[in-house]
Amino acid sequence: MTASTSDSIKSFQTALKERILILDGPMGTSIQNMGLPSDAFSGTRFAEHTHDLQGNNDVLSLTLPDAIT
Repeated sequence: MTASTSDSIKSFQTALKERILILDGPMGTSIQNMGLPSDAFSGTRFAEHTHDLQGNNDVLSLTLPDAIT
């Protein structure tokens, strides 16, 4: 037996009232699928950075915010 959508929503809302929930999604996979080059991670802001920033997905919020949005 499966729960209806409204039952699932009610259960979710109850859980939100009772505790902190952590929702995890496939954001890293989505970023990898974009095939961004290394310079997309450094952008102009971190162009002189001493280390390669490729794979540092957090920095994309600063260097390529539209991709994260």
